[in-house]
Amino acid sequence: MRTTTRRERPFLRRINWWMIGFVVALLAFEIAREMVVLEAADRPALIGGQHLFSSDGLTIAEGSWLRTDEGAELARTSVHIECDQSREECLEATVNVNGNSVSLPNVERFAAQFSPDAITYENSSPVCVHYTTMIDLRLKKVRAVRQKNASNSAQCKALEDRIEMQLVDGSDVSVDPFAGHFVPLMQALFAALKLF
Repeated sequence: MRTTTRRERPFLRRINWWMIGFVVALLAFEIAREMVVLEAADRPALIGGQHLFSSDGLTIAEGSWLRTDEGAELARTSVHIECDQSREECLEATVNVNGNSVSLPNVERFAAQFSPDAITYENSSPVCVHYTTMIDLRLKKVRAVRQKNASNSAQCKALEDRIEMQLVDGSDVSVDPFAGHFVPLMQALFAALKLF
């Protein structure tokens, strides 16, 4: 058994144990507060998975857009696409989710090109960008590309030149749980864990 010497005792007496206890209690309180804030945060879940069905000239695709190239996350959306080969058109209905707010459905109709393996259509109605959507019937995937139009408008210049996306199951789209919440200790902890 080791005994402490007289030199060690004064050092232990100089430590302010009340201050250490206060700091530890303060950290424990802050971590508990951050956990409660994150637990209470409402995160709307997008209902419905991703699927693609095609039969007798009718193709239906549903899901949520997920960005497949590098860059910022897309706004959360739920998409329903119906393509009718006899009319040579596709109907696209989109609902946007922003925080706890859900937009009214935006429904648009587009002329489409049909082939045995794919359906493509373009959306040129936005001022700043145009979309090209392709439904790959062989691979059962829906992809889209948003390309920025040539425009001198300040609003358009702020947009990215190109975004590539794919229709996926809405529950697979990750959402930053810390967005909009002041949780510095949790953010620092998760940032440190990502380094390892």
